[in-house]
Amino acid sequence: MQATSYVTSFIGLIFVIGLIFVLLWALKYISENAQKCKLFENINKDKRLNVIESRRLDSKNTLMIIKQDNKEHLIVTGNNNIIIEKNIHIKEVEDKNHD
Repeated sequence: MQATSYVTSFIGLIFVIGLIFVLLWALKYISENAQKCKLFENINKDKRLNVIESRRLDSKNTLMIIKQDNKEHLIVTGNNNIIIEKNIHIKEVEDKNHD
């Protein structure tokens, strides 16, 4: 093989690896921001249950704020599903944010 074929093969390999990394980054971004996406707004519009916010605590556990009707619930999901606080009224949460 000639040197030019090695160079073009190497450039093609780098290009394909770069595309794979861009695709993985895009999938991660979409999965993390799916709640904020305008495409899913009409789907979640009439539902009573909604995930307000979620944070990863470690590799197995996630802390989530779930909204049901006019109440919010703070739960930890993972190995053991634990409800930390329930029936958080939205007015209380808004008052705490203004202070």
